[in-house]
Amino acid sequence: MVDYTNLKQFSDIKDQLLAAKFSKVGGGGVIDKQNENLENLCKAAELLCDTVNFTSALENVSRKLWIRYNAQPPDTRNRFTRALRVLAEEEQFIVSDNGGVSSQPESLVLTDGGDQNFLSYVQKRYFWKDVMNNEHGEHTHSLQWLAIYEILGAVTPKLYSMTAQYRCSTKDKDKHIYLWSWLVDAFPQNLAGAAPSFGGKEVENSKLVANDFRTPQFFMNYFVRGFFANNLQDNFVAAYLYRRYINRNWISREEDTYDENGIVTKGLSEIKGDSAGKWKSKNQQNQQNQQWKVKTDASGTYERKVGADKTTPKDIRTIKCKFHGVDGKLTMGNNSNQ
Repeated sequence: MVDYTNLKQFSDIKDQLLAAKFSKVGGGGVIDKQNENLENLCKAAELLCDTVNFTSALENVSRKLWIRYNAQPPDTRNRFTRALRVLAEEEQFIVSDNGGVSSQPESLVLTDGGDQNFLSYVQKRYFWKDVMNNEHGEHTHSLQWLAIYEILGAVTPKLYSMTAQYRCSTKDKDKHIYLWSWLVDAFPQNLAGAAPSFGGKEVENSKLVANDFRTPQFFMNYFVRGFFANNLQDNFVAAYLYRRYINRNWISREEDTYDENGIVTKGLSEIKGDSAGKWKSKNQQNQQNQQWKVKTDASGTYERKVGADKTTPKDIRTIKCKFHGVDGKLTMGNNSNQ
């Protein structure tokens, strides 16, 4: 049996992908040895299974984002999502269907709506803010794919779209595992009980569970909870996420702990909070009405109103920082969307 959870080697990844028998939704063939995208899909999965190579790729992404982040005036809201938008569009992803306003940050937020809702965006190569919960992370999928782009280049948006078009069977005959989930949205170990099992004979006892960067929760725990333990202080993406989560009290903190060299590791015990719940709550309704509108063609999807993210300087703190050898200014707010 080819076990999905413990994939590491390229050959095993290929064997598992082929054994799962992913077929195109609506007909049109399966992913087999002749499929032109097989090698690149396996290379992408191999990257996500390898901590050293993935963190190296994300280091490159982080450096690019830091440069584009500082191209935005320091008193601008949403500098991170604006920087992410600029980089994503340079690499042929799409971040907004909001009239193509380049000065806007990411403008799609998905709170629910089921597979068909977000898969339609994936197929069109859209990035979006995902508010499943804080441990999953709102930008995690965007960052996974920008890291994949570092090794695969211009073919990456095509693969991104492809992951929404192929699926395989599960032990539950009425459900499927999409290629998207196989590559970038596996269940973490602590949610293994909710994970589906593959349905093919060679993989039928293997579950969609991973302990690497195929799992968004692993990504967030590595870069946020592991900010000190993994020596990520020079990584802009990690520093931004860590400060944002501290700023919003999304991290539960224990007593400070120290490593063998006497360096404080800050005792971060868990990531907490449910952004999706807040989006749906009555308390957020006023903010949503001011900044967002519900898309009429997709349930559970909000679209940022043009010009709705006006700067309010008094809400913003500017911190002089140096990441990747480049000086700049990091901005955070008192409950702002920086």
